[in-house]
Amino acid sequence: MNSIVKPKILLSVKDIYEIDKVINYADIIDLKNPNDGPIGSWDTENIREVIRAYKNINFSATLGNLKDLSEVKKKLPVFDSLGLHYIKIGCFCKSIKDLDKFLKFFKDTKTSASIVLVFFAENQKIINSLDKYFETFINYNIKDIMIDTKNKSSKGLLENLTLNKLQKILSRCHKSEISIGLAGKLQLSNLINLLFLNPNIVGFRGAICKTEDRNSDICLKKVKNLFQSINFEISKAQEVAGACIEA
Repeated sequence: MNSIVKPKILLSVKDIYEIDKVINYADIIDLKNPNDGPIGSWDTENIREVIRAYKNINFSATLGNLKDLSEVKKKLPVFDSLGLHYIKIGCFCKSIKDLDKFLKFFKDTKTSASIVLVFFAENQKIINSLDKYFETFINYNIKDIMIDTKNKSSKGLLENLTLNKLQKILSRCHKSEISIGLAGKLQLSNLINLLFLNPNIVGFRGAICKTEDRNSDICLKKVKNLFQSINFEISKAQEVAGACIEA
């Protein structure tokens, strides 16, 4: 059994007022508009305001629900000029041919921010093909990916993908030294299963909102509870892993 390593915690915020609620509990603060689809984006001026106001914070931002590669090409340089640490770009490809074209764009794309490619759990055709693309990821210098859910009003990540399938994907990521994040209606009850998968990042929004509706405001009490629960489960998981190794 592999040792259990604490993942980075990514918490998504919808406006600047929510940042202070998560700033002491998040490794990465994700600037995302939950009212605009799975990876709706902030306005660039609001992102600039945040970057100016908060120093030494790892910020990520979603590029938006861009389904046309030409839109990605146009918007990416603008976001890359904002001073973000990570830029999340959704893969809305419906076919392998589209995926090949989408990934090829990143081969010669140079950015200051780290690009995180977001794959959606509901897109089984693409998810089932990921295993064939790790060599491509390496050759194209793609070092960060995330698996999230596209339909936020439906099933969560662990309802769309089995733990066995996720384990295979994460195992291949670790072997290829590609960082992988997991998100998509993750709940406290999912923590122990998630932690044993050893993701590099776990992302939350709905679980820290007042009504568990991702469009509602963040609840500080829930943020603290999530943070404490992750630390507790990590400690417990490490004890279990240690006991198995000793045995």
